[in-house]
Amino acid sequence: MKKVSSLFDAIMFFIMAGTASATNNNAVLINLGPSPFGYYEAAYERKFSERVSISTMASYYDTRVVLVRVYSLAYQISIGSALKYHLWGESLQNGLYISPYVKLGYLVHPKTDNKEADHNISAQTGAAFGWTKVFSNGLALDINWALENFQFFNLDKNAQIFQSYQGTMFRPFFVVAIGYAWP
Repeated sequence: MKKVSSLFDAIMFFIMAGTASATNNNAVLINLGPSPFGYYEAAYERKFSERVSISTMASYYDTRVVLVRVYSLAYQISIGSALKYHLWGESLQNGLYISPYVKLGYLVHPKTDNKEADHNISAQTGAAFGWTKVFSNGLALDINWALENFQFFNLDKNAQIFQSYQGTMFRPFFVVAIGYAWP
């Protein structure tokens, strides 16, 4: 019986040691940066190697209900993906990264007094430079700055383009995301 107990203790030691030193392979993050401007985003990130992770995100943008409107009166739902390459540090641990990304969505400019509503497919491509920190309790912090190319393609027949940039613009984008990472 003592041998069984010792074997059990040895197995538990290796399990606990592995748990304590396990690296994070998954994370869920919520982007808090642009939420005062009506933009909400959640992301799931998966580590594939020491330097590479892939993030899948879903976002909702609605300027109809915000006090500060930076862009046009609109609402949008989009999904996207990003490939993060860590220049320094390790994926889903700590370090600096660069990340190209793409998002596709459905964008609506609602009807106003002088314009009919228009419906669009949106395409956003960009690149981000950021920093990730995962604390020992699993709390994850991701801060990045991105430059984004935003284009939309009108789905309505005989519709006029809504704004003067004729369907495309470049814009800076700042992200402060918090979440939880686990093995």
